[in-house]
Amino acid sequence: MNIKHILASVDFSEISGRALLTAACLAEQLGARMTVSFVRELLSEPQARVRLDSFVRQWVQSPELDVTKQVLAGSPAYATIDDAAEKQADLLVCGTHGRTGLGRVLLGSFAEKVVRAAPCPVWVARGDASPAKPQRILLPIDFSKSSEHARSLAVFLASGFGARLSILHVLSKPELPVGGDGDGLDSFYTKAQKEAESYLNKLGDHSAIQVDKSVEIGDPARRVVELAAGEGFDLIVCGTHGRTGIQRWIMGSVAEKIVRTAPCSVLVVPTPPAED
Repeated sequence: MNIKHILASVDFSEISGRALLTAACLAEQLGARMTVSFVRELLSEPQARVRLDSFVRQWVQSPELDVTKQVLAGSPAYATIDDAAEKQADLLVCGTHGRTGLGRVLLGSFAEKVVRAAPCPVWVARGDASPAKPQRILLPIDFSKSSEHARSLAVFLASGFGARLSILHVLSKPELPVGGDGDGLDSFYTKAQKEAESYLNKLGDHSAIQVDKSVEIGDPARRVVELAAGEGFDLIVCGTHGRTGIQRWIMGSVAEKIVRTAPCSVLVVPTPPAED
């Protein structure tokens, strides 16, 4: 696991500024290069470049960070997705507006479109003051290939930031006992511990990160969001199935429900369609 190129998408709002700050902190911590993109719709290219230069200066304070700025044309979501694929970005960071009530279930936001179809993991930074360097990471799992991909990235980040990692499996069928998937969870947990040890050895840091596990019963997306809010998690890392064609635009997955309502930032990790 490695993150060498981070793509940050901005629209000059404060929310995207916080997302840019998150991307910059990640790039600095992980030693990655960063590309900041703005997709122009109404502004001319010269106007967009002037505003982008000013916006990056406002939010990115580190002079040593390797930052490339670019102005794209087209539909913001489609242009960003295509650019991430063309550049083979390892991580895409964007912002999203928090919603309440009916607004939480309405579709169509830029972040949701990107999460559906991006070819790489997408870090959706909340518009509040969620820390760019997480100290508590929640990893909901369902033992699928997508969970394995999410685990590797969650452990990598927890190792790099010295964060606590909590692995959660939610049983959606109440007739199953709480310990019903114990063997699978224990195996998943052991793999996470071994991955953490491997990453820490590579970093030259032999101090262990804290990894814990739990099983609950309920609606998976709802329980993840409730737990994140109740226990003060900084980041949720979740996997999602890779999709192609029209399937990329069909909503309803647990990951997408979490993105809509989470109280903190969410990192969505896709599984390549060939592995799905």
